[in-house]
Amino acid sequence: MPRRIQTEVHTSVSRLLKGDYIQQQPAWFGPVLRNLPSLPPIHSRVQRDDIHKQDKPFVSGSRNTSKKKLPNWRQDKRPANIVYPVDKIRRQFYEDFPFETLRPQSLTEGWQVGEDRYENIIHTLNGWTTLKQLTINPNPEDAIKFCMNLHNSQNMSLSLAYIHATNQFSALRAELEAQTQAAIDEASAYGALFAPTELERGYELEETFLNQRLNISSSAPNGASQEPSQGLIKLSGKDASKLIPNISMPHQAAQRVGYEQGRAYRDAQNSPVEDHLVQKA
Repeated sequence: MPRRIQTEVHTSVSRLLKGDYIQQQPAWFGPVLRNLPSLPPIHSRVQRDDIHKQDKPFVSGSRNTSKKKLPNWRQDKRPANIVYPVDKIRRQFYEDFPFETLRPQSLTEGWQVGEDRYENIIHTLNGWTTLKQLTINPNPEDAIKFCMNLHNSQNMSLSLAYIHATNQFSALRAELEAQTQAAIDEASAYGALFAPTELERGYELEETFLNQRLNISSSAPNGASQEPSQGLIKLSGKDASKLIPNISMPHQAAQRVGYEQGRAYRDAQNSPVEDHLVQKA
């Protein structure tokens, strides 16, 4: 017998009797038919006072307003890249001025420890409007800081601030170079002597070494110089002509570097250079 509520049990039994599923009526079937059970009471809506409009909730409770959503498994879980505008300016600056990377920088403290010179000039009365306010010999980092200051304080775009900063940087470098050259010329006119540069010291060391080799080769016996040594190679005229040094070179040792360990340099220039034995420089 299927499950029914108490008010429909007699209807189920009557259907079973008609289908000969039950052969004998239950003892309670007759009295129940004579006294049918009453229907269950209908649910009555409780009357409540209507609330005011200002007391009503802004969002209906029947709608789901939860902000929680199912996780998106396809979403990239990697953290976002940390990007600063100053890095973009610095990268562009060294692309436009690649030789600034070759300029030597001092790693010693050039300013007071614990004091930021950029902040001091930014918080002045008129602000930091020109690169010359900081120094007459700016380095690349000064130009980059000045560009960011124009972008943040003067409300300029990054492209316009970069143009202003690089123009002032180039102007200050050109002005400093002209002043330095003028000071060198003035000192030279008064008879000042300057220490040799690194290139000049290299030329001097090279000249000393070549003079020593030339003295050793000249002191060797004549018979030994005629036999080709193991360090001599045979070059064609085109390749050998590249080894002939320029007479206008500043050091005199270049005139003695040529064929057969530097001997008879001027004769070798006038004679054919094919089939000559040339020592490696």
